[in-house]
Amino acid sequence: MGLFRALNLLQAVENQTTLGAGLESALSASPAQEAEFGSMLSTRHMARRMAGNPITMTAINLSEAAIRVVFQNTSTYNFRPVEEVAKNSGAMLSTATVLDSLTTVADNTVAWSHYSTSAFYEQNVWDVVVTLVGLTKADNATISAMMINVSDVADITSNARGIAAVVASPDTFEHSQSSSAATELYADSAVAMNAVVAGSAAIQTILAASVELMGDIASRPTAFGIVANSIPSVQAIAANATGWTSFFGSASFPTYLKEIISAIAGLDGSHASVNAIIADASALALVAASAEASQAMSASSAAVTSAASSPNLGVLLGSTTAMAYFGTEANVLAFISVSSAVPTVFASSIAKGVIVGSTTLIDHLATNEQAYLESIMSGATIPSNLNVVGATNDWGGLPSKIISVKMRANNIGAIAGTYTFTGDVVAGSAVGATIALKGTVTETSIMGYTNAKWKVSGIAATAAASPEWKYIDMT
Repeated sequence: MGLFRALNLLQAVENQTTLGAGLESALSASPAQEAEFGSMLSTRHMARRMAGNPITMTAINLSEAAIRVVFQNTSTYNFRPVEEVAKNSGAMLSTATVLDSLTTVADNTVAWSHYSTSAFYEQNVWDVVVTLVGLTKADNATISAMMINVSDVADITSNARGIAAVVASPDTFEHSQSSSAATELYADSAVAMNAVVAGSAAIQTILAASVELMGDIASRPTAFGIVANSIPSVQAIAANATGWTSFFGSASFPTYLKEIISAIAGLDGSHASVNAIIADASALALVAASAEASQAMSASSAAVTSAASSPNLGVLLGSTTAMAYFGTEANVLAFISVSSAVPTVFASSIAKGVIVGSTTLIDHLATNEQAYLESIMSGATIPSNLNVVGATNDWGGLPSKIISVKMRANNIGAIAGTYTFTGDVVAGSAVGATIALKGTVTETSIMGYTNAKWKVSGIAATAAASPEWKYIDMT
């Protein structure tokens, strides 16, 4: 009986014997008939029939009760009628001030996605927010004034429907960003922050660019956690230098390191920990390709230690992007502190460039890795240019950056000459010392040089006097 009555009502609308006012009267006067009309709308073929008939949609759009029924019965697979409502300026205008209609559409995710993206939403958003939250529109001269009115913003940010209405409008949301008092209310409200991170790409861009809001989020663990668990939010923040600086500097950053790295690098979220990411060569390659993901990982001493012991260390060492952050003295020291990692480190020209200029790193290698250094040092090498008596000589034919390992005088006698070795950049505790060298004795002297230079004294001044080195090319 109910279905027949609903069909009769629909046919009357289609025949134009019942118009918008008549449909409103029929539905609002009888909850039973409204429910029957809703049951009919909930079936896809009937919903399509209504949505495809301009006469029917005209009547529906003129009836607040009918619009509400449309909102109630919208679903992922049944959305044609709400599409037509959203296209109608009159329907959008009328619903903007009717609380029952707004709460109905706001509570239906699919219906809201159509309603809030309507071409007519922006021109009605002020009324929508005021109605949903229960504010007084006359209290503010403009919507922008309302969005920095601390009392109103406090009510909005604590109201799930109201803040969703604000976030659906990038312009409205952006109005609040000029007020530090307003942004603090956002950051203090989990309701508001959950709405913000669920917002569109435009909302994420505004979030990342908001100096005030990002600063507030960075200082509030709850707000930070909500944002850190939102992939679109983290990606937007990583793309904004100012926002990223605030985010990266938060005391809460290490707590969500895995989530942040995964979001920035575009990982699938399946890794249980940062160590699991490091253990996955493909995932680590994605991290190494991202400046922000590399920066995030390199800031964690635990992650650096894990990488040092990982067979995938070379993924980081071979990436110019990653080494901009991993290539610090402290990080390279962590790497070479794992003996098995040293050969991998020496395969990286960037890492070698860090080592050759660092006394800390050179001394560590001299103390702990002499055998390895000797295993990769060159054959005996002498300067290609002759000695200028009493002068400091460039070392002709030597790479621009080297670690010296073994040295002796380039002669066959037992007469010692006093050699002084310098360079544009020198590293190692023995650097700058004068060394007595004979042709018959090989000395160990592990030092780092950039553009090495040498001078000999204490023996007969001959043009042929020169040192002989075995070294490691650090270029």
